[in-house]
Amino acid sequence: TEDRPKLIDYCRSKVIELMLDPYGNYALQEIMDKWPEQHFLPLIEKDNNGLTCSINKIAQLSIQKFSSNVVEKCIKLGAKEERNEIILHISKIGKLVNLMYSSFGNYVVQTALELSEGDSLNALTGAIYKNIPAISDKKIRAKWAKLLFDRIHNYPDLLFTYNLEEYLNEGVQVAPAQKMKEDQMNPGYPAY
Repeated sequence: TEDRPKLIDYCRSKVIELMLDPYGNYALQEIMDKWPEQHFLPLIEKDNNGLTCSINKIAQLSIQKFSSNVVEKCIKLGAKEERNEIILHISKIGKLVNLMYSSFGNYVVQTALELSEGDSLNALTGAIYKNIPAISDKKIRAKWAKLLFDRIHNYPDLLFTYNLEEYLNEGVQVAPAQKMKEDQMNPGYPAY
């Protein structure tokens, strides 16, 4: 226990390298899980000059395999103010759509959406909604519309702010039996 402060200081000095490292990211996550009293969150740790260097790189860290796990863990374990700070940074990412498409970044955005509240919820839902039209794949666009709808359906002020119906309908697959019935009822198709 007496070596913990030294280890934490070392991790603070190498936070970006450790987040990107295949093993270092696990070390950071273990410290967050096993030593909560140290209150160590790599994303918002200050360097020797008092600057938070990693949160400004949140977009790059979120799309990388190893560091994305640490970003998610910081969102999950951060106190309310810290979590909101991280989520607000995510909502300000210029091309959030890149994270929404990313095989790793999409989990970061989903975690942020799930745990956001108050101002961070408003900011993130607005950012996601603004980026949905930039998604060219209909299935992914419908997935994000559904995630957004599921998160805000209990918030009438947000629900009525966003018109998600068009995107939600894109993801609806018509069952073959229903399609045949519709085809039979449509005079443009021959009846079978």
